[in-house]
Amino acid sequence: MQVKRTYPERTKRSRWLEKTGKVLEWLSLAACVICPIVNVFVGGKWWSLVVIWAVYSFWSVVLSPDIVERNMISQTFKVIWKVCVLLGLIDLCLAPGWAHFVIPIIWFSGLLFITVVYLADYNKQKQNAMPMIWMFILAIVFSVAALLGWLNLNWPMMAMGGIASALSILGAIAFHKDLWLELKKRFHRD
Repeated sequence: MQVKRTYPERTKRSRWLEKTGKVLEWLSLAACVICPIVNVFVGGKWWSLVVIWAVYSFWSVVLSPDIVERNMISQTFKVIWKVCVLLGLIDLCLAPGWAHFVIPIIWFSGLLFITVVYLADYNKQKQNAMPMIWMFILAIVFSVAALLGWLNLNWPMMAMGGIASALSILGAIAFHKDLWLELKKRFHRD
């Protein structure tokens, strides 16, 4: 019996990319181990937390990308929440006082971008609505928390909450059947 190869031959470029990825993975692991040790011995602020989160984010977005949920909406959501956490860590560990203003701007910009992507190719993107729904829910929750006084209330936070609320209401009215189907697919009991 002859086995027929169906996969294409590996090119020089693909071998180089694989080797480069392995080197970057080992450098990432080394950075995640060495940075906290150096931070403990040097003392001061916990900058190693920022480095570890940045390395993890780079790893999960670039070196080990999603295979199943690989679409523009999911990847944009993934990058935006990782960047927002990174900015929050920078604010918490290194330079406090600005993240409460910057993170909502990035979040509502991401909301607008994801909405445009969703509407631009609705037939292809309608099965990718769940990350967008999570993004809207998180924006509304954080805006309500700001209204209750748990977070700083400023114009970016109000804009984020207003945009998320308006787009959620409009989406629920215009796409209620498709969104209901998506929610049933994600939260079924089988």
